[in-house]
Amino acid sequence: MYTETIKYNDFMSGDYKIKTGDKKLSQVIRRIGISITMPLVFAKPVLAAEAVPAATKDSIIHAFDPLIDLMISLALPIAGVMITGGALLILIGQKEKGFTLILNSALGYCLVQLCPLFLTLLEQVGKAI
Repeated sequence: MYTETIKYNDFMSGDYKIKTGDKKLSQVIRRIGISITMPLVFAKPVLAAEAVPAATKDSIIHAFDPLIDLMISLALPIAGVMITGGALLILIGQKEKGFTLILNSALGYCLVQLCPLFLTLLEQVGKAI
């Protein structure tokens, strides 16, 4: 089994990937401030300032869709339990607490249902900027 020993500075700067003749070029590029990375998928160097592909942006934007769907699905049962609790509070004579609980649960349920609309609006504002 062959083990390669790499200097720490070369590892951190990425110079261990570069052939011996290209190290001077790498040092010049680093001095002028251009960051070059070597992605695992591509064989050519990619400038760090390049834009993120649209497919990656969409996957990042829609990464939380399952969580939002779960919140929307759980909103009705939770609001139902809270409304029932508010009705029970009214039944035992604590009208103000009961009505406050019913009002807050109804408002919370409506806001959870509007959450996808708010996120879409925020996404459109981000694209406009």
